Amino acid sequence: MTTHPNFSALQHRFSWLWPDSIFGRMVLVLVAGMLAAQFLTSSIWLGVRHAQLLEAPTRLAGQRIADIVELLDGGYPYDEAMELASYLGQDAEIRHQPEPEPPRRSQRAQSTAKLLERVFHERIPDARQVQLLDMALLDSRGRNADWFTLSGFNPLTVVYTMQLEYAPGTWLHVTSQVRPGWQEGNALQVIGDLIWRVYAIRILIVVALVVLAVRWVAEPLSRLAKAAQGLERNVTMATPLSEQGPTEVRHAAHAFNQMQKRIVMQLEERDRFLAAVSHDLRTPMARMRLRLALLDASNHASSIEKLRADLDDMQSLVESTLSYLQAEQHATALQKIDLDSLVSSLCQDLQELGHDIAISGSTGAPIEADSLSLKRALGNLLENALRYGHHVEVVLEGTPTHASVTVLNQGPGIPEALLNSITQPFIRGEPSRNHSTGGYGLGLSIVEAIARSHQGRLRMSNRPNAGGVSACLQLPRHRKPPPKA
Repeated sequence: MTTHPNFSALQHRFSWLWPDSIFGRMVLVLVAGMLAAQFLTSSIWLGVRHAQLLEAPTRLAGQRIADIVELLDGGYPYDEAMELASYLGQDAEIRHQPEPEPPRRSQRAQSTAKLLERVFHERIPDARQVQLLDMALLDSRGRNADWFTLSGFNPLTVVYTMQLEYAPGTWLHVTSQVRPGWQEGNALQVIGDLIWRVYAIRILIVVALVVLAVRWVAEPLSRLAKAAQGLERNVTMATPLSEQGPTEVRHAAHAFNQMQKRIVMQLEERDRFLAAVSHDLRTPMARMRLRLALLDASNHASSIEKLRADLDDMQSLVESTLSYLQAEQHATALQKIDLDSLVSSLCQDLQELGHDIAISGSTGAPIEADSLSLKRALGNLLENALRYGHHVEVVLEGTPTHASVTVLNQGPGIPEALLNSITQPFIRGEPSRNHSTGGYGLGLSIVEAIARSHQGRLRMSNRPNAGGVSACLQLPRHRKPPPKA
């Protein structure tokens, strides 16, 4: 399925609106749904408010037509009754022919007509019926009112056209104009009431509940992620995940713990296998060396020398492989180590053997590390640098949180195609497998594995100006504890 480029560009532009975490996405989805529901509720609320807007003027119009009928029923002069009605904002007259009622009425007109009937009969309980012929909602310019006027931003006038059969063959026709004065000037109060009560308070409460609920739901996933990080750092020492919570969470935690057990069993089986292989290889090699010693050296000098060289290669390969596998294990025997002294001691040993090594800088305070594995890593870096470059520089640097040892040589450098993979097992910058020219491609792999076990890293790069290779081993001063499940 292909994505339209415009849609992809739009999606990329607004990607910052979409959180990366499950917690953020769940909160966003729930809050967006809640806001949509609130908008729909607000439209209903406004509709109800508009309907209530007509209640007061309708009651007033019903009361006024009842007043006119009472005046006429009480024998009040017709002209004076009509003049009084005009003073009250009503145009009333007696007609001998009724006007036809509209064939269709809106829901608002039907509700208004019923309210007029009820108000009139509360004052005058007889059989005469008030008929609503027309109702118009007008703004200050005499036009049909829009939502802006209905919300109270402009003065609103309601015009009622009504009639009732005052006597047989006589109809009282009344046109009444009423303003809901209580609504005028209160637009900001209406909007403020809407925003404060319908949105602000409800949204704050709902968002708080959503955050708490999502946090409660997402907490097991957070524990699972922390447990996975602990598993990645130290499989054998990682704490099992607590199998509590909802059914799905318990099942996931149980599966995770079973996976951890299987991985630990496989690692233990691997160690036993390697120990057995190592023992089985060393035993025949020892016998072969013994038999070589018993041979007549004068007759088999050339063969014996080649056999010894092969045996040396076998032993070197086995020991290098075991060193790499041991380096993959997590560093547990941690102690305070003066890295400056350790590097200086290794360099002095090599200088005494005639190698050209210069050391500068200082890392400062001690670091927490496994002394044996760290010594092996530094020794591999120095030996690798001397193998491919005659002059080696060692630079020590330190920060409050990390210490680094950079080993520089002036050799041929690493091909760019191999630079990113040079630390992988059995990858060499020099293509031959001759032990005298480079070993088996496990030296840097061992260094990187030891760096990972100490929560550090190894960075390899070519020196652009001086030529050669730069190998930087960066280690934290304090090891971070594995996260608790």
